[in-house]
Amino acid sequence: MDLRWLPQPPIRAIDDHEFDRVRVAFRHELDLWRCRGETNDPAAKAWNFRIGSTRMLTHFDRGEFHFGYFFGQGAIGLISITVSDDIGTVEILMTHPGQQGAGSTLIEHAVNAIPGMRRLKLRSSPESRGFYERLGFLRDGHVMELDLESTSAWRRVNGRWRIAAYASTCGYMAI
Repeated sequence: MDLRWLPQPPIRAIDDHEFDRVRVAFRHELDLWRCRGETNDPAAKAWNFRIGSTRMLTHFDRGEFHFGYFFGQGAIGLISITVSDDIGTVEILMTHPGQQGAGSTLIEHAVNAIPGMRRLKLRSSPESRGFYERLGFLRDGHVMELDLESTSAWRRVNGRWRIAAYASTCGYMAI
């Protein structure tokens, strides 16, 4: 395996057909990732919960803008967003459960790739709220909203919105 550093994450826009193809592949692979057998191991239970939560997302309706995060030949994450005025609504955000950082990288990419979007909304499970709150989303019931211009969790760097915690990141690993 030949690893290299890229200046941008290996994320690209994908059409409806490719989004659906990758989503079906995710659904199939999730079953392979599940811890098998009866176990009382808390880590295995947490892992299987993440697998189940991600599998549930493969059945949601997609939005109008889709992006895939690819590592080698496989997708490690998908995001699909519907936009109205300057507000984007995340319809689907799913990542490989063992891939740290893919979700935040997909959100950052989408914020910059969709012209005119200043705010982003999504529905969150209680287990995911902490993740979104660290990204600057504010909670109103199950709906969380990010206003890029009013949060300290994001800042502009060289004309792009960046998550403040990662603003100094200068590369991404790829195969």
